[in-house]
Amino acid sequence: MTSASFDLVEGFANGWGVVTAAAGAHPTAADGAASTHTLPLLHDDASDALDVWLRRRFSIAAPAHARLVLPRVGPIAELFLDGKSMGTTRNLFRTHELTLDLAAGEHELAICLRSTTRALAEKRPRPRWKTRLVANQQLRWLRTSLLGRIPSWSPTGAPRGVLAAPQLLRFGSLRPDDVELTARLVGDRGIVRVILPASCRVSGGSLHVGAATTELALHDGRWSAELELQDPPRWWPHTHGAPTCIPAKLVIDGKPIALEPVGFRTVELEDDPRRFGVRINGEPVFCRGAVFVPPPATLDFAPTLRALEALRDAGGNMVRISGTMRYEGHAFFAACDALGLMVWQDFMFANMDYPIDDPAFAAEVTTEVDEQLRSWAGHPSIAVLCGGSEVAQQAAMVGQPVERWYGPLFETLLPTRCRALLPNVPYTVGSPSSPLDGDGAGEPTPLPFRVDRGVAHYYGVGAYLRPFDDARRADVTFASECLGLSNVPEPDQVEALFGDDLAATHTPRWKSGVPRDNGAGWDFEDVRDHYLALLFGQDALLMRYADAEGYLERSRIASAEIMTRVFSEWRRAGSSTRGGLVWTLRDLVRGAGWGLLDVDGREKAALYALRRVWAPTALLLTDEGTNGLRLHVVHDGAGTRTLTLKIALYRRDALVAGTQRAIIASPRSAVAYDVEGLFGGFRDVGWAYRFGPRAHDVLLATLYDGDTLVGEASHMPTLPLHPADAGLTVETVRVDERRYRATIRAEKLALFVAVRVPNWRPSASYFHLGPDETRVIELCARDVHTAAPRGDVHALGSTPARLVGA
Repeated sequence: MTSASFDLVEGFANGWGVVTAAAGAHPTAADGAASTHTLPLLHDDASDALDVWLRRRFSIAAPAHARLVLPRVGPIAELFLDGKSMGTTRNLFRTHELTLDLAAGEHELAICLRSTTRALAEKRPRPRWKTRLVANQQLRWLRTSLLGRIPSWSPTGAPRGVLAAPQLLRFGSLRPDDVELTARLVGDRGIVRVILPASCRVSGGSLHVGAATTELALHDGRWSAELELQDPPRWWPHTHGAPTCIPAKLVIDGKPIALEPVGFRTVELEDDPRRFGVRINGEPVFCRGAVFVPPPATLDFAPTLRALEALRDAGGNMVRISGTMRYEGHAFFAACDALGLMVWQDFMFANMDYPIDDPAFAAEVTTEVDEQLRSWAGHPSIAVLCGGSEVAQQAAMVGQPVERWYGPLFETLLPTRCRALLPNVPYTVGSPSSPLDGDGAGEPTPLPFRVDRGVAHYYGVGAYLRPFDDARRADVTFASECLGLSNVPEPDQVEALFGDDLAATHTPRWKSGVPRDNGAGWDFEDVRDHYLALLFGQDALLMRYADAEGYLERSRIASAEIMTRVFSEWRRAGSSTRGGLVWTLRDLVRGAGWGLLDVDGREKAALYALRRVWAPTALLLTDEGTNGLRLHVVHDGAGTRTLTLKIALYRRDALVAGTQRAIIASPRSAVAYDVEGLFGGFRDVGWAYRFGPRAHDVLLATLYDGDTLVGEASHMPTLPLHPADAGLTVETVRVDERRYRATIRAEKLALFVAVRVPNWRPSASYFHLGPDETRVIELCARDVHTAAPRGDVHALGSTPARLVGA
């Protein structure tokens, strides 16, 4: 919730003493010198074999009947107050609460993080099938994140500790997080409901949503209110409209408590279960975005907010929280509400055979799931609820029969709780998954990892080294994961980490930041090198030997081209693909990881490329072979746009031919234009017929709304290895203390123009410029204390131009 008005006796964000001890050596408290720490407190897997004791002393002036709230402590934590055990928690995903009677004076709160290694060694029933991905099969019993426990790609340092600050409150007081808030759209009526916890001690109050208000009433020992708004404004993903939310608050005994703003929308899946797709407010939405990776442990939400803003600015409209990660808090969903980002939310189950037939495990999971569903109910950004990640896929791949692919956890328990507590959000059984009833014409149940139906994890272009046309031939319906590539960071981070490009490409530290699949004889840099060779027509290994700087620059371009080509196929006019989410939004560790952002949250080349193909109004290009090249104008907005499409063909630095056409982009439309038709005659623009040498090397297409560039696309039969110097120049103008405007000019054809200014974020990079063309971009400071911009503008094969803030 956004703000609070409640009776806090003590907050425990800092001042913790930490002592480690042998597992089980101290049943009540460990002795030893304690160092002082601030939350969150995390301990890596090197300490899994130990008990970790966290102690915090506090005092209260008068006796108190109090609530001790402990969000996300564990995975196995025993709680002590003044040396007395208060119970053990075995779930890192839940909020735990104790009711206490405290005398005036000094007290000590202790949390013992019991040894994870010891817990995993306990004798328990074996799984029906085993996974190769997770480090220990017994993790299926432990409700904790798999981050740090999937050795192939997740770094060491599994979450273990206190992830959020405990709070001590007077009993009967109200935290905003205690309020159950739901908002739903029924026909043209927006209905908001709040329910206060039974422990809340109030004499009355009211609910306010915008200008509407209603009084709280007492029913069955709990205060509640329901308020109806007639025809409220709809919440939309930002690509399709305004993410409108309405302010809401409670007034309790005269004291205001701000609630998160509420939004109203409908969300439903496509009618055909084989063709998974999302409709918002009745409109089909092409979902694009990435899988979220939590930043390093911190109570500071700023890094997460910056990552979500970068995704929004790139035209992404959906973020997925994978079952391998962790549940996010209210601040995350409030940010997605405000930014217009839909959330695909997995439950925290992945890759394993979970013991749902154990009554205690099932009860714990039910409590966990109910808590999460209640916390999501007021957020319009929640668009898809998903059972988990790669459970059915793992079962099927190790040869288990179909009845074991999903099971009662995913087919019964989770959908039942979703229907009961969050019925206005669709549920899907898993990621990936296919419809359980085949095609309705006698076909047996399809494998859960089929990409042409249901929910897919698509790595055909990528890990499986398929040619680019596989992105169309595979007939992907909806890729909740795709395009995991080893994306090279920008040069300043490479230099900071490894010294220079040559050192980077030859040090083991570089390879430690490159993800791999467990048991595979290759890593994802090998995957990128395959496509680099395909795009540039040169052996990537030899390129790395002879020209480390050029190799890394072309590696960045290769990632950008792969993203561009695949999403152009999926979003083009006539495509049956309903969405794609890149694995992942951010790097887990420093290096060339899967992230579109590096570990510090700075954009990589791949994200700048996606800005063009993900834009709400975008220009895409596809190669249709002997049918020529095709341009696609895609427009997600609700209004009509009058646009100008321009096409230029270049042979070296000379303009061979050009044309332009005024077009109308209708609301929610995708229209294809044959390039040959736009020129009015055959030119073999895609060099498919090959009657003699190519007449041109590069096609550049741009889309304008008046003088504003809104889309661009390009085509080169082969990417150039040694283009000519482009003669770049840059002029800058200061807009305000945090913004500069840069005008970039090229005397000759400039390809893959990269803008590199440390501590400043360019609005565009890795674009093309024709001879004597200019591009105006903005530079935004990443930090309030950033000095005036100083950096370089590069084009492939060209002498850099110096950029200096005026």
